[in-house]
Amino acid sequence: SDGFAKLWDFSNKDKNNSNIAKLPHLSKVYNAIFSPDGKYIATSSDYNDAKLWTVKNPDITFAKLQDKKNVAKADFSPDGKFVVTTSFDKTAKIWNLEGQFIYKLSHTDTVNNASFSPDGKYIITASEDDTAKIWNLKGQLVLELPHTANVLRSNFSPNREYIVTVSDDNTAKIWDLT
Repeated sequence: SDGFAKLWDFSNKDKNNSNIAKLPHLSKVYNAIFSPDGKYIATSSDYNDAKLWTVKNPDITFAKLQDKKNVAKADFSPDGKFVVTTSFDKTAKIWNLEGQFIYKLSHTDTVNNASFSPDGKYIITASEDDTAKIWNLKGQLVLELPHTANVLRSNFSPNREYIVTVSDDNTAKIWDLT
């Protein structure tokens, strides 16, 4: 990676000039995602940080989410008021849009993935400690979902009745929460 996430405008008729901004990091960029309202972008990098940008003025970082190790992923809450980041430091962290740290969700190995439930009331994390975990918004563990190898991804169904997890144990599991 060249250390940039790039913002593109495909409404521009000249497709050769549709790159409207480079969002710089000091090292490889792992992830870039728009907020639900499309006003913000979160990027994460292996330089121990995630950054928040505005789409209207992408030349300026408006918040930097500093971590101790590589930040593999960043994702917005459904209401766009919070960001969850995952890190090689064995945690997922919750931040507000001002870049203030709220709380952390701990595993015993690298956290590969984290996402909010569709209603924004829960967060699920997937870790190399062979578990996915569901947390409430107070940072309390609600449920642990075991695998026999690294859990790579986890996600809620749109109605929040199911969880799907994918693991290095060569399985994808569907968990019934009802």
